[in-house]
Amino acid sequence: MNGKGKMKWVVAAVLVAMAAWGCGSEGPAGKDGAPGQDGAPGKDGEPGKDGKDGVDGKDGAPGKDGVDGKDGKDGLNGGVPAYIGSEACGDCHADQYAEFIKSGHPYKLTKVEGGVAPTRPFDSITGGVPDPPLGLTWNDISYVIGGFGWKARYVGTDGYIVTGGADDATQWNFPNEVLGTDGGWVPYHAGQQKPYDCGTCHTTGWIPCPVGDTTCKHQDDMEGMAGSFFAGGVQCEACHGPGSLHAADPYFVEVKVDRDSELCGQCHIRGEVETVDAKGGFIKHHEQWEEMFQSKKFAMRCVDCHDPHKSAKFADAEVNPEKSIRRACTTCHVGFDSNQKSAAMQALAECEDCHMPRI
Repeated sequence: MNGKGKMKWVVAAVLVAMAAWGCGSEGPAGKDGAPGQDGAPGKDGEPGKDGKDGVDGKDGAPGKDGVDGKDGKDGLNGGVPAYIGSEACGDCHADQYAEFIKSGHPYKLTKVEGGVAPTRPFDSITGGVPDPPLGLTWNDISYVIGGFGWKARYVGTDGYIVTGGADDATQWNFPNEVLGTDGGWVPYHAGQQKPYDCGTCHTTGWIPCPVGDTTCKHQDDMEGMAGSFFAGGVQCEACHGPGSLHAADPYFVEVKVDRDSELCGQCHIRGEVETVDAKGGFIKHHEQWEEMFQSKKFAMRCVDCHDPHKSAKFADAEVNPEKSIRRACTTCHVGFDSNQKSAAMQALAECEDCHMPRI
């Protein structure tokens, strides 16, 4: 083989080799091969070891018994104030109660219990309320009207005030040293039927109910009682209002404290305030508000001079030595007591003997 022939053979061999090594042009892609078979499943792992059980804790020692709780207070009636009575007020207001219970206010109407005559603080001075008139016994009487120091009337078991016949005397008047009169019986609406309709000023919590009306309540179911009430007499709550909410929460619920003279004037009055009623030339009783309203003292208040908790009739050395007087006349009228021309007048007369005579 000559030189050219060897060269051709070499070139051909190189080309064959290059084709074998992929150096030639890329041929068309072949078809996807068939999917391979799933491999055999792996073996389960070895189970984990069980944990050890915890050690049980020891039981604690039993606790000691707790202290008994205090009794709960009565419910507050849904937030609506209710009457609780003067004795309950006295549990906290002991000083005021001691004064009040020796005044005339709580005895304006007193219930007769067990056929026994009711008693009052100054019976030793007044002689007390006598047995009922007209041959009646205490079993025939349901209530006594008044009886503290001026007069007394009687309410029968039917609720009507005992008046008797046309010539009967059924009101007892106590002896009066100032007027120089002895005690005795006088007529009161003699020959008339008189229902008890005085509860507005003689009771606490009065709710009127006309006689004959069956749709409302008559006290003790007595026909002649023209209303019902929580308690007889002018008790603490008659002026201060029902006290249940205050008693249950005294620091946050206040009672009514009305120092206006018009509060006193709701009872110490007769008719219209512009008229001072008189009969036979004398001013009628319980006209105090009209008298004050018509005077220069109208600018003042009743309680400026008088303590409403105390008796204005009887002194008591312990709780009421001044008969309810808070301020003497000379508190404002300074020096007037020493300006009297007569030494006898200075020694024997008081300011009120001339300026507030007992008429």
